[in-house]
Amino acid sequence: MPTEDNKPSYDVFISYAGPDEDAAKSLCEELEKQGLQCWIAPRNVRAGNKYLEEILEGVIRSKCLLLLLSENTKFAEYVENEVERAKSYRRRIYTVRLEEVAVPKNLELILGSTQWVDSWAADYPERLQQIVANVKQTDQPGFSPTPPGLGLKLFRILRKNTLGIATVGILLFFVVKFFYSSGLSNMPSALDGISDVSVEDFQVKINHYELGDSYRINFTPIGVGLASSLSLITKQYYYNLKFDNGTSVREINGLVGAQIEIPEFDEVPLNVTLILEDLDGEKSAPLHYAIPQLPYLIEEAKHKRIKKLITLFNKSGTTYCSPITPFYAGVKACYFGSFGQGKKYQELLSYINYFSYGEQKNALINRINLQTLDTQGVAGYKLNDSNGTFEFFIPMTDKTHFYQVEYINGEKSPVFSLNLSSPNDGNNYHINSSTPDAIPLFLLQWLPTSPLLMVAATDSNVTALDWQIYPNVNNAFTPVGTWYHSPLSDGLNSQETVKLIATHKDGSVSEFQYSLNFNTKLNDQRLTKNKQQTKNLFQCNSYGCVFSWLQATQEDVDTIEDILIGVKSDRLVSITKGDINLLTKDAEKQRLAMLADEEARPVKKEKQSNLSFGTPVNSRDPVPLVERLRLPIKFEVRKDWKIREKTRTSRFISYSLPLSPLFIQFKWIDGSYSKVMVVQITKDQ
Repeated sequence: MPTEDNKPSYDVFISYAGPDEDAAKSLCEELEKQGLQCWIAPRNVRAGNKYLEEILEGVIRSKCLLLLLSENTKFAEYVENEVERAKSYRRRIYTVRLEEVAVPKNLELILGSTQWVDSWAADYPERLQQIVANVKQTDQPGFSPTPPGLGLKLFRILRKNTLGIATVGILLFFVVKFFYSSGLSNMPSALDGISDVSVEDFQVKINHYELGDSYRINFTPIGVGLASSLSLITKQYYYNLKFDNGTSVREINGLVGAQIEIPEFDEVPLNVTLILEDLDGEKSAPLHYAIPQLPYLIEEAKHKRIKKLITLFNKSGTTYCSPITPFYAGVKACYFGSFGQGKKYQELLSYINYFSYGEQKNALINRINLQTLDTQGVAGYKLNDSNGTFEFFIPMTDKTHFYQVEYINGEKSPVFSLNLSSPNDGNNYHINSSTPDAIPLFLLQWLPTSPLLMVAATDSNVTALDWQIYPNVNNAFTPVGTWYHSPLSDGLNSQETVKLIATHKDGSVSEFQYSLNFNTKLNDQRLTKNKQQTKNLFQCNSYGCVFSWLQATQEDVDTIEDILIGVKSDRLVSITKGDINLLTKDAEKQRLAMLADEEARPVKKEKQSNLSFGTPVNSRDPVPLVERLRLPIKFEVRKDWKIREKTRTSRFISYSLPLSPLFIQFKWIDGSYSKVMVVQITKDQ
């Protein structure tokens, strides 16, 4: 019982269910900003003390209790005890509803016709301020830690079907007192030994505990004969429990408030047999109890857990993706969760039926059934053996994909977008096949010399895959989860078809024929790349423009149909079919202006070297610029500019003067044009 030393230290005790912790913390911060001192678990639970005792002590030492009411409240482990203790000690109880729910049955009689405040209501801030004002006006000296009267406590105990651990001893005392004070002569006599205990002496209740997701069976002594036997009620006993699903447990507990965790089970038990055994070996007869409530508790806990998981997933749908292999980034291996925090397959299995994705938001045609691991479309997956993470594969045929999950209750998540693009990922091509129901095959081009075949083996019956480009010459694939990959041989450049050979579990073999159009796909890919990185293909100096080394191979030059060049952005001339004289005419005007500027400059004395005996060294230009400017400008296009020279750079146009700026535009083999590029050339280049 609290003493004067337990005088109130807090203004408000915040009572809430575990899943509502964020809302409780937020409200606590708001109240403390208003000058109230709050008691909230787990913050105010002192280390080393029993959790339940700390909570109930916190209620006693607070002026009032603020209950956060939600769908989670009826499942909460401690809320009923907290509200009951507040009522017993005449604490004012305020209720804030987090969602539109009714007061749970187990709190109806305690709270009575309580009024509540709805957190979503327009007047919520004003109503909350009124609560703060009421609490501040509570007269501190008038606050009494005295527990309720005997009559109220006895009424509360007798009206409850199940009894809290903290009240069992009080109940036994008052029941005995009730019989004596009433003068009744039919009070049961005290039991002589544990062997006299009967089924009627205990009431059985099962509770679900969210922490650890466990179920505990509680045995509450209600037999007056047992309660009046102090020699029995104060001892500890072995509780030997045997469930009808074959599991059993043996634990030491007292008779008052015994709680035993039900062992893990695949089959739900519906009956339990209890044999009590004291430490001297005396045993009770087998006591048989039905526990039909357990399946309902399991279903309620499952529903609650699924709802919580769905809510969390719907908020973000966080997904992390990385290349399926370090060298081939064109296929992504993804998992649900943030980096390094991938969700385990067994967890996903508990609330997700299907995962679907696709390149278009309204066409999620690739699908994985998590329950059966069957797949549709090009979907692939891998169960990570090292950490249990469920990974799914997405070929990066487009920069953005969309995905959605369908939960086991039939609900669907929002459609989330997934940006898969990153530099140098390469390109993926879905290869067509004339064979019906062919296994999805992809051609991945990362490096020009390293094409890769990727196969989504959606048929779980497939045990091995090979491919052929030449008859009777098989090439093996390497499995990565349900996907297979293999580098292609050099000879494939001259081949336009490939055969896929699938071996099944029963030893049968299926063959699929694919049309690669390999060269066409490579050219399309190269053209796309060059359009995006046109300026990397060439460079210009004071003597001309050349194709860059490494950046512009012969295959890259083949994507260019023509090059247009000019000294004016609106007067470009084709180097293949154009009149270079027009270019010369425009350039002559610039030459004369540059010559006048150059002749007006002071003449710079050439640097001399002592070692060269007056001979100029390190001259960057064998012909001085002013001398070049005095001659008419000339342009020269290399006639076979489309055939790359074997040198590092390959010139496509030369000029006698460093005119700047130059304007260059490429015409591609598909008939499209690049943007007009501005090329600045310094005189020293």
